[in-house]
Amino acid sequence: MKKLKLSMLVIFFAIASLVNAQSSNPSLQGQEPKCACAQPEFIFSLGGKLQLDYKELKVCTMPDGSLLLEDARTDKYYILSAGVTSGPFEEGDPKLMGFESCYMDDTNPDEQLLRYKGILSYSGGKYLITFKGKNYGPYPEIYDFIVTLSKEKFVLLAAEQEGDIPNLVTNIPNVTFDIVRTLNVWMNGTIKYDDIVVVGNTKIMDLQGKTIFAADSVIMFSERFFMNQANTRYAWYDYGSLNFNDGKSLPDCFNPHFVKTSGIVYLAYMYYSPMKNAIMQCKVPF
Repeated sequence: MKKLKLSMLVIFFAIASLVNAQSSNPSLQGQEPKCACAQPEFIFSLGGKLQLDYKELKVCTMPDGSLLLEDARTDKYYILSAGVTSGPFEEGDPKLMGFESCYMDDTNPDEQLLRYKGILSYSGGKYLITFKGKNYGPYPEIYDFIVTLSKEKFVLLAAEQEGDIPNLVTNIPNVTFDIVRTLNVWMNGTIKYDDIVVVGNTKIMDLQGKTIFAADSVIMFSERFFMNQANTRYAWYDYGSLNFNDGKSLPDCFNPHFVKTSGIVYLAYMYYSPMKNAIMQCKVPF
C-alpha cells in the first residue's frame, strides 16, 4: 500500500499546529477550538482501544463514511466503519484494499483500475467502463477517468485506436466543451459533490464552457476548494482554516469533505476536542 499523499500530511500538520498553540498557551488547555459547533457528531475517541495521539494522526474519510486512520509514530493503520474499530494493520494488508481513494489521485491507469474497481476493468489489452448498467468501450488507451463523489456521473478521455487523439466520453448530457484541444485546463470531480468541472488558471467552467467561478488563484488553488451545486456558495481550506465566501472562517479544523445525509449536501469538517479527548465532526449545509 502506498503512503498517503500530501492532503493527509497537511491534515497532520494542521492538527500539530493546533496542539502546539494550546501547549504554548496554558489558558487554552481544555478549551474547545473556535470551529466547534453547538451539536457536533462524535467520530472516535483517542482513548480506549485506539490509544492514539491526535498529534500523530492522519485521517481519511471514505464516501460511505468509514475512516482510515494512520498512526504516524508506528505506520499502523486502523479502520473505523459503522462504529466498529479494526486494526492495527500493517501497510500492504489486504484488509486495507478499498481505501485506495485515500492516496490515489493521479491519472495512472493501473492505479485507476484499483480505485474504480467494479467500474473500470482491463481485459484483452483494452479498458471497459461499466457504469450504472451500461458499458462504454472497450478502449485501447485511457488518459483520464473521473467519477463524481455522488457516483452518478463520469467523464473519460479515451482513444478509439492506439495513437489516436482521445475523445471525451461521459454520461453527462449536453457536454460541449472541448477539453482535449484547450490548453492549460483540466477536469476535477471533487470541487462539487455531483458535478465535474473544468479548472483553468483563474476560473472554473462547467462542461459547456460557461465560467461559473473566477477569482484570485490564491483562493482557487488553496489546499481544497469547494462549490455548491447552484454555484452560489464556495469555500476554501488552507492552513487549518475553512473559509466561506460570506466571510465565515472556521480555524483549527481538518479533513473538510462533502457528506450527503437525508438528501442534503453538507460540507463537513473535523476537529480535536480537548474536553472529550476525541475527534468530533461538524456539518455545514452547503
